[in-house]
Amino acid sequence: MKKFEINTFSLLAVTAVALLFGLVVLVIGQIQNLESRLATLVDENATLSAQVNEQLAVNRTLENKVADLSQNIDDLHQPVPVQDPALFPISRVLARRGDTVTALAAREGTEPSVIFALNRWLKGRENLEIGQPIWIPSPNN
Repeated sequence: MKKFEINTFSLLAVTAVALLFGLVVLVIGQIQNLESRLATLVDENATLSAQVNEQLAVNRTLENKVADLSQNIDDLHQPVPVQDPALFPISRVLARRGDTVTALAAREGTEPSVIFALNRWLKGRENLEIGQPIWIPSPNN
């Protein structure tokens, strides 16, 4: 019976070695698969890093343009001294004795609706008071 036990033990040992060898082969295959995936991820990371750097450069360019445009807008808001008399699109006249909106409009070459639009406080009143300031379109406009 001793001989049988040795053979059984040998068979178990061979089976264990075969299983261990299969497990090692499986683990090596998994390691190779993981190394391949890691290499792919490293390549993708390099590509994405390059794209990020390109986009950052574009963003810096756009930020500089925005800063320049903001400065231009700020410059446009600065007051500019007027060298000559300023021309405005409206003028002020004073109502005369007996003036009405219709008479004033005819004398100044405009329409009563324009005078009412420029002088909201008249609220549709036709009669004007002597010396009452009235806004009218400037003759040059």
